[in-house]
Amino acid sequence: MKAYTYSAQELGLQALPQGLLRLTGAEAVSDPRQADVFVVPVMMMHVGMEALQRLPYLHQYPERHVLMNIGEWMGQALGLPAIMFRCDTTQTLLARDPTALAWPWPVEDLGAWADRPFARDVTFQGWVSTGLTDTVCDAVLATPSLTTHIQRHKFFYGYEDESQPSTQALRRTFLETLASSRLSLVARSIPEGVVRYRFYEALSMGRIPVHFCDGRVLPFADRIDYDVCSVHIPEADAPRAGEVIAAWLADRSDAEIRERGAYGRAMWARWLDSRKWPELMAEVVKEKLA
Repeated sequence: MKAYTYSAQELGLQALPQGLLRLTGAEAVSDPRQADVFVVPVMMMHVGMEALQRLPYLHQYPERHVLMNIGEWMGQALGLPAIMFRCDTTQTLLARDPTALAWPWPVEDLGAWADRPFARDVTFQGWVSTGLTDTVCDAVLATPSLTTHIQRHKFFYGYEDESQPSTQALRRTFLETLASSRLSLVARSIPEGVVRYRFYEALSMGRIPVHFCDGRVLPFADRIDYDVCSVHIPEADAPRAGEVIAAWLADRSDAEIRERGAYGRAMWARWLDSRKWPELMAEVVKEKLA
C-alpha cells in the first residue's frame, strides 16, 4: 500500500502537531499519481472544514482519503466517501457519512488492576453532563440489594490537572473503585450519543461496562462480541437501571463476571489499544481498499 501524506503547508498549517495519523507498513510516496491512499495526518478539527474541502486531491479521489477525528468536531459530517476514523461516530452521523468508522477513545492500559478482588457491585465516578447520568445513578442508589460507589463531578473526565494532589486523589479513587467493582455505569455523556471514555476504561481493566447509549456505534463490532463483555440497557429503561442490574448480577457468578471481563480486556488489547492504532488503521484501510 502506497500512501501520499499531506504536508503542513497543504493543510494550511505552520507545522504538524503531535498525535499524527500513521499507517504502519505503508510506503510513502511523493507523487500523488502513485498513491493508493491519501493520508490527512492530523485530526480533522485541527484543519477545519474549509481547509479540508480545499485539499488538492480530496475531490478527485475522495474514497481513497484517510482521516481521523478525536475530540471537538462532534457530529459534523464531511459529506464525502472518505475513510474516516471517528471516536464520535453515532448512528446519526453514519446516516450522513456512511463511510465513517467507529473508533475507540484513547485510554491507558489498566490491565495491572484486573486481578483486584470485588468489593461492590457497581461504580460510577465521572462527569455529569446530562440528566441521563443522574437518572441512572439515582436508580442504582435506590436499589437496596446493590452495593455501590457513586461519585459525581461537574467537570470532564472526573479528574483534570493530574499534577495537583486533589486530582491525583480523584484519579486514585477512580482506579481503585473501578478495580473493586463488578460493573461500571456508562451512561452517554452528551446528547449526541457518543460512547463514553468510561466504556473503554472498563474494558481496558477487564471490568464490565453497563451502557446506556441508544445512538452508539461500537468499533470492530464484527470482531468483538460486546454482548459478552458489556451490558446494554435502553435509555428508556434508565429509571429501572438498579432493578435490571440487580437481576443481571443475580444470574451470574463472580467467576463468570471475571471471565467476561477477561474477554473484554483481551479484545481491548487486540483491537482498541491506542498504542496499536497505526497498525490497526493500516489493517482496516487495506480491507477497505481490497
